[in-house]
Amino acid sequence: PFTKQDHISGATVLHVVIGKDGKVVSVVPVSGPEVLRPAAVEAVRHWEYKPYLLNGVPTEVDTIVTLNFTFGDN
Repeated sequence: PFTKQDHISGATVLHVVIGKDGKVVSVVPVSGPEVLRPAAVEAVRHWEYKPYLLNGVPTEVDTIVTLNFTFGDN
C-alpha cells in the first residue's frame, strides 16, 4: 500500500464494462502507475451508473474511465 507521504500521483486508465442495470460488470487497468491501479479498480467497482438506453432498451456499455490521483498540501 501507498500513503500520502509517498507523493505518488498520476492518471490511471481503466477499461470498464457497465451492465444493462448500470452496475459495473468488469474493470481492467490499461495504464497508470502500478501502485495506484488496485485502488482505482476497487473504487470503480463500487460505482453505479444510470442504465444506458439504446432505442429505449437498456444495453451494456464498454467504456474507458480515467482517474487522476493527486495529493495536495492539506
